[in-house]
Amino acid sequence: MRFSVCFSHLLNISVLTGRESPSHDITFAGNSALGIKLYLDRKVKMQDFFGKNAAAVNSFSKLLKEIAEIYSLKITSMHIYFDEQGTAIAFNTNGSIFCNLRFFLQLHAEAVAKGNTEKALTYWFVVVAHELAHNLVSDHSAQHSFYAYVYYLTSSSTHFITS
Repeated sequence: MRFSVCFSHLLNISVLTGRESPSHDITFAGNSALGIKLYLDRKVKMQDFFGKNAAAVNSFSKLLKEIAEIYSLKITSMHIYFDEQGTAIAFNTNGSIFCNLRFFLQLHAEAVAKGNTEKALTYWFVVVAHELAHNLVSDHSAQHSFYAYVYYLTSSSTHFITS
């Protein structure tokens, strides 16, 4: 399966233009314990991957499930993928959001395993807002930034103020 990729940069999610969209060659590999579908780059050896990453896949799934609930998304629209290189943190195709486990492993897995989820939730919450905005605007324009910000504000104020 080939997907067009969008880059989700938290530091500059508004002005990314003039670039080619690379694609990922990923294949379905299974489901997490919570039922989130997992896709792997075809170059990744499945047996090696699951032996090393089963706990992280389930931790990431739990985090993404919580974010899906905040945005009132069906859990079936959230997916995890893994590649060994590349710059895509996440991408959106046909309304399905794919989050890269490699970035979770590099940035948050250790803290989440210790029960510290605040930074990871914040980070992936913003990434998902960015990807949701692509349901309305495909390019990285000022309009896209506006919708990403609206998703972020409306969901964060509703969830975090009432929590």
